[in-house]
Amino acid sequence: MAATISVDDIPKPKTDQRLYRWLRLGNGLRAVVVQDEEAVFAAACAEVGVGYFDDPEDLPGLAHFVEHAVHLGTGRYPDERGYKQFLASRGGKSNATTGKTETRFHFEVQNEHLKEALDRLSRFFIDPLFLPEALDREVLNVDSEYSKRSNSDAVKLLNLQRSVGPAPLNRFGTGSVTTLRDKPKELGINVPEVLKQWHKQGCLGDNLTLAVISPHSLDDVEQWVLESFSLVPPRTGEWAPSPFETNVTDAKAWGLRYYEVAPLRELRTLDLVWFIPYGVHTENRCKPWRWVGHHVGHEGDGSAASHLKRKGLIQSLVAGIGEEVRRGAGFMLWHCKMQLTEKGLDHVQEIVATVYESIEILRRLPPAACQTTYTELQEIEQIRFDYKSREQPVNYALALALNVRHYEASDLLTGPALLQEYAEPSLKTFLSFLVPEYMSVFVVSKRFEGTTTAIEANYRAKYSQMTMPTDLYDLINDIRSGCHHDTGLRLVDACWAIPHDLSLRPVASPETTWSDPPKVVRDSSATRLWYRHDATFGIPKASLHIHLVSPFPAASTPNAVAARLFARVVTDVLLPTAYSAEIVSTHWSLTVVATGMHIQFFGFNETLVRLVPIVMAKLTNLSRHEIEDRYRSWTMAESECVVVVTLPRRYTFGQFRSDVILECSACKIATLRGLNLVVASLFSAFATHVWHF
Repeated sequence: MAATISVDDIPKPKTDQRLYRWLRLGNGLRAVVVQDEEAVFAAACAEVGVGYFDDPEDLPGLAHFVEHAVHLGTGRYPDERGYKQFLASRGGKSNATTGKTETRFHFEVQNEHLKEALDRLSRFFIDPLFLPEALDREVLNVDSEYSKRSNSDAVKLLNLQRSVGPAPLNRFGTGSVTTLRDKPKELGINVPEVLKQWHKQGCLGDNLTLAVISPHSLDDVEQWVLESFSLVPPRTGEWAPSPFETNVTDAKAWGLRYYEVAPLRELRTLDLVWFIPYGVHTENRCKPWRWVGHHVGHEGDGSAASHLKRKGLIQSLVAGIGEEVRRGAGFMLWHCKMQLTEKGLDHVQEIVATVYESIEILRRLPPAACQTTYTELQEIEQIRFDYKSREQPVNYALALALNVRHYEASDLLTGPALLQEYAEPSLKTFLSFLVPEYMSVFVVSKRFEGTTTAIEANYRAKYSQMTMPTDLYDLINDIRSGCHHDTGLRLVDACWAIPHDLSLRPVASPETTWSDPPKVVRDSSATRLWYRHDATFGIPKASLHIHLVSPFPAASTPNAVAARLFARVVTDVLLPTAYSAEIVSTHWSLTVVATGMHIQFFGFNETLVRLVPIVMAKLTNLSRHEIEDRYRSWTMAESECVVVVTLPRRYTFGQFRSDVILECSACKIATLRGLNLVVASLFSAFATHVWHF
């Protein structure tokens, strides 16, 4: 028995020592097998190319129900709990998720039990039993899953955004007792029979992908995959998943809308969401959405985020894909999401206008500048790819199962990671859809509590829907027509942090091993420095940990709060400069502990040489203007982080009471009181004397 196609020559990161093999079986199933000699557990993910978009209109949640039902015994392994018990008794675990156009089943298990685990997984697609009595019990678990998610603001907002979109995005994908048992019974629908037919039509070889990661040889795992998954039926009929080819008309139905949403928690967010229709983002090699997201979401000087933070209107800004359906052959929801300050809620139109100004800067770039910025991002993505950190096997299997669906062997790893081909028309086409006609605005705040006019049917989000205000629409069009708003926005500077020297430093002592302790290379009355030369990972990166020892944070609750605020303010002040390092995977952090402060750096050697002096200089020279500029907004943010503890979530209360009993630093209530005691003078004094540690 052999695969129809087998490919071992798969381009991969420079630091990746794993072996890969891409397979296509006779039944059409595509798989990737990975030999990872360092994997402690084996992992696998099988992905079926159907999801809740394929649900019958009179059975919402059917795909999710099938995901649950296949676990309830198969012809070869009839025990209803056999799959999960097998994995659990062998150090493993499993999970499954139903998406819009795909359903994933993944597990991890001790390496020596991989063969049987794969065989058990394969039977989900060959001979599931679907016994009526088991289905009757399982529908209650589906309903319980739905109920548990109903109190999450994130889930409520996500499903509101889906529900107001075009079909099939607006379908209820989770399902409940009502949609999967009660209503079908009223309509005379035989759910087990419909479920069996749905499974028979959708779970076919050419609609299935598989990723397996383990320390076993490629030949052994390939043979196990063939033995088990070759039995998955091939396609014999005409049925195929719906292509969902959304068009410009569907996309425009999304636009020019404005929503006010009342959350359960104290949230303040502004989410600008553009519906990018089928056919616009087919350029998987160019990936224009990533180039636009890089610039609109940039936090360096001259960016929208930097400008809005300086004005005290937002605390964070993120831009990029929110949801994507069938990569390169469906549609996407492209977001620019911001966490607002209290002041920002009163300036929503100004914030939206600023985002559009950043988009307009890109739209008006001359071709040479477009290519220069794109080439720089290509270089950044290549470095991140070549030196990326290793993933946990189960997480990697999830990613690879998706990649196998959308990429051939030559692009399996590089395809989703790299910007492979500059195409200016693709950039301009994508930008042409970032206009009000394709955009909905979602403003989330407790301020709207009691004034909303509608409730979303499934997750009960309270909201008001209206047409985009005329003055906001006119303001955006003024910007697009060239009327300049004096915000100081500009194209961000070239990235200073890109490392060019990626060579490894020679090891002073060749016999050095990973277990050798670091050596003290400096010891004085004020400082002690340890150093250890890495001889294990072989990558041009360094890690630096600094502990500034001081009794100040632990002296009192106000002191502890002042120190935490200082850490937040310094991080925020440095963000426009440090952001360039962050996008090339070089990071720093400042953390308050009972014994002082921890400053940590990790990233490329060459970049750290420049980043560390910048950070340390700012720690000793924080200006009064910078303190006053951010003190108020971060005081409020710290307060809101603490107030979350009052929400009725059992595990949160358990952690809170443990902190109180064990007197872990300043407990939440004491911190909240400390915020009321901290004044700018105490905060400023701490900032001024930080080096008196």
